[in-house]
Amino acid sequence: MSDPVRGPQGDPSNRRNHYRIEYPVLDRPEFRAAGLEGHVADCSETGVRVMVTGALPAEFTLEPGARVSGTIRFSNGDATEVEGEVIRFDRKKLVLHLDTLTIPFGKIIKQQYW
Repeated sequence: MSDPVRGPQGDPSNRRNHYRIEYPVLDRPEFRAAGLEGHVADCSETGVRVMVTGALPAEFTLEPGARVSGTIRFSNGDATEVEGEVIRFDRKKLVLHLDTLTIPFGKIIKQQYW
């Protein structure tokens, strides 16, 4: 008997369950939420990392667990509403776990061809 054919093996050290796309600095989508502006460094269906570009008032803060909803506008003109929980925020970078309004997988794949 021959050995069964083995398919590709995933890297066990990669804990991500969704495909993630990273954007070159000049092609990053815009992100806007109440009082917050920035550019998306990378995203998946359920996560987004935003590099904050707008000036923030000194008292502005987001604690882990806070809820944020906003809009991502991709370079091809597509926009999508997102909502999720703050994982990290340090006034320069915002990391969200999208759990209510996620990014459709088709929009993420479409970004590779734009």
